[in-house]
Amino acid sequence: MANVMGGISAFTGLIGMARGLKDINDAVVRNEAIYELTGKLLDAQQEYAEQIEKVRALEAKLASYENWESEKERYELTEDEYSKVITYSLKEGAQPSEPSHSICPDCYQQRKKSIIQPERRVGGTETLVCRVCGWEAFKSGFATSRNANSRR
Repeated sequence: MANVMGGISAFTGLIGMARGLKDINDAVVRNEAIYELTGKLLDAQQEYAEQIEKVRALEAKLASYENWESEKERYELTEDEYSKVITYSLKEGAQPSEPSHSICPDCYQQRKKSIIQPERRVGGTETLVCRVCGWEAFKSGFATSRNANSRR
């Protein structure tokens, strides 16, 4: 009977060990699932952060377009009577008030406000120049080799 009890005891020990192995296997599977889930959560967080950044960039771009729409309403296309140079000039009474000025027509089309600067050159030539894009227009005086290719 001692042998039977010893056999039962050994068998019970084997069952306990099998259960332990099963528990170890379950823990490994569970840990692998947790690890995989954690990776997916981190990927989702990264994607969410990227999407939030894209939304912020688009909102800033939209605000820029809205600001430009209100800014461009302050200007009108004008032609200089003498030289026939076409620019965008500040409308009379535009608010907020600023000194009278004209902005570059090329920059205007690019949604930029670049004030045109008059420039006197050798020989008394008066040229209008955009310091941002390089636009130039011969206004008066004698054309020199430097302003002979200027755009009008």
